[in-house]
Amino acid sequence: MRLRLLIPIVIFAAALAAPVVAQGGQSQEAQAEAWAKRLDEYKASTAPGSKGEFGIPTMDVDKILATHKYYLEAKKLYEEFLATKIPPDTHWMLRQAEYDIRTSLRVYQQSIQNIVDDVAVQIRQGQAWIATQGTKQQPLMHGSGRMEEFFQYMAAIRKLLPPDDARRMELEGLYTKLVADQEVVERAILKSRKMKPDVYKGGDAATIKQLAAKILAEDTEKRYDEAKVKPTVKLLRTHITSPSWDTESAVEWTDTTKSALQYRVSKGVFVQVACMVGDNCFVYTLYIHRDTIGGATGNLVGHVMHRDRYLRENIPN
Repeated sequence: MRLRLLIPIVIFAAALAAPVVAQGGQSQEAQAEAWAKRLDEYKASTAPGSKGEFGIPTMDVDKILATHKYYLEAKKLYEEFLATKIPPDTHWMLRQAEYDIRTSLRVYQQSIQNIVDDVAVQIRQGQAWIATQGTKQQPLMHGSGRMEEFFQYMAAIRKLLPPDDARRMELEGLYTKLVADQEVVERAILKSRKMKPDVYKGGDAATIKQLAAKILAEDTEKRYDEAKVKPTVKLLRTHITSPSWDTESAVEWTDTTKSALQYRVSKGVFVQVACMVGDNCFVYTLYIHRDTIGGATGNLVGHVMHRDRYLRENIPN
């Protein structure tokens, strides 16, 4: 009689000790470990090119765009995991992996939001300020460099957010108003804006002007490349506004290690180039220079310092 009672008790105890079988024939522990391993691939990582790189906080738009594919992969995998309804607390490895991927997804989204918030502050402040200038007797306006910043801010937003995103739509509206208000003030100010005279008489004037035109064309192409448009560019006037070469000398380090010094002499002139870019008239201010370092003279080079809107009628024919 005692033997008969013992047999079912042993069988019941063995059943409790056996691993619980989950879907697909795996034990719950094995299934939890398998999911932990898959989720762990997207744990935040600073290693370049790793799948978890998207989970590192950043304000770098290009970095966010470069890691977007991993964010989408992680998001899809995490949604698949949630659909299984496996409790993360089933296994310590799964609990940690679920936390890591959930945190990385949130960090990626927050990185985008941080940029949006930063741009929103800049655009709102810029629009609010220019809106107050229209009623002033002597209005001021945003400089060309500041308007370029606003343009770049919106370029970042357009890369990060789809057109129907409410955040982007609001900023597009504010930016459009900013540009319109700037245009009104600018028209009033531009009436008195004139090019500086062409005063340089050196024999290399033609070479300087040719280089200025080349730099302007390259700058304009780069400037409009992001917008995927190619406006026509028509040169109107080129003035070398420096009467002679300005010379600057300096003793400087050769590189960031500060292991050696070099003597540099730089000779430069300022140039203004007026042109039509599409239907808009601009005057570009450039600095053209040639450096002599350690006795070796380099090629004539230059760069655009800034560009400003002008009225076409104020450009000499």
